[in-house]
Amino acid sequence: MPIAQPWLRRSLVWLLGLAGALAAATPAPAAEALLVSYGILERSIPIADLERFATTGELTPQLRIYSRQLQLTDEQLSQVREVLTTPASISPVGVAQFLYTEQGVLLLEQISRVVQTPVRQANVQALRGALILAAANPESGFTLLNVLKTYPTVAIRIDLAEGLAIAQEINQAILQSEEAFEQVQALARQAAEANPVDVEALFQLVQSERQYGLDLIQVVVPGLPRPVQLYLPLTQPGGPGVPSQGFPLVVISHGLGGTRDSYTYLAEYLASGGIAVATLEHPGSNDQQLYALLTGQSDAVVQTEEFLRRPRDVSLTLNTLDRLNQSPSPLRRQLDLDRVGVVGQSFGGYTALALAGANFDLAGLAEVCPPGTLSF
Repeated sequence: MPIAQPWLRRSLVWLLGLAGALAAATPAPAAEALLVSYGILERSIPIADLERFATTGELTPQLRIYSRQLQLTDEQLSQVREVLTTPASISPVGVAQFLYTEQGVLLLEQISRVVQTPVRQANVQALRGALILAAANPESGFTLLNVLKTYPTVAIRIDLAEGLAIAQEINQAILQSEEAFEQVQALARQAAEANPVDVEALFQLVQSERQYGLDLIQVVVPGLPRPVQLYLPLTQPGGPGVPSQGFPLVVISHGLGGTRDSYTYLAEYLASGGIAVATLEHPGSNDQQLYALLTGQSDAVVQTEEFLRRPRDVSLTLNTLDRLNQSPSPLRRQLDLDRVGVVGQSFGGYTALALAGANFDLAGLAEVCPPGTLSF
């Protein structure tokens, strides 16, 4: 299928950036040229020319010819320079730990479809080494130019056809996401028309002043390493009392790397309006788990079992609150556990959907996310 000229130019700018994503000057053998191939066509660009352009903005005669052929504007050339030289604030330890995880290896394998040795072979070890050395560069840090300079072969081959194929896959995934979003909106409108919402009740969440104070209670939940924080609305003189059935409850599930304190602002706001809030911490996907990954104490971003543990954590929390709500305790008859909602961000969103009864579409996942490929 023919590629439109504007799309080709944008993709080439992106791929030059990706090529740059491949450095830190070291005495070890390093790449001297960038080989850009598209089918039987191939062009060689000295990395010294790229470095000169990146640091001074000066185009060598060869680069000037290429820029004219691609019809790159001054703005696009400036973007290429920025991509090549902008440092990322990441540690070499963090880069190394991630690139040795299952997810990191998969990412390297996919990048190696585009970034290859001069003899058209993927080399995950070479790519990993270049990325780690670039992150360890004490002067300019992790830049795309530094990755180029530390790739441990005499040249780096960029397979432009593969790169464009990946770019088109990403573009297609974005379009599919937009279509899915539109379908969800249409279904939401249909559901809203079939089940009209009490708008007045929603407006009660927008408070001009606090209706309740706050009583922060630490609730020990058997099976969870840290207490759950319960934000219980506290009656105030002249204000509304405790509802006859107790306060409705919202459980907040944090995302990957979060903690039970990640949404304190939301919990306090809801409690001031008469909604009790329980914030819990998922130990298998909290900030300590990310720290363990970066320090080499964990070999995975999250363990597979965490997908089962997260909904279980919420169930344990609700069971404990139900028991306290029915027994002689400060929480007796304070909560209406027939009105419970779950709020989740990112991984917490998955938790909320799982608790609501959503199922994995394993057949669909196998089709759109086959093993050995990245999902965009």
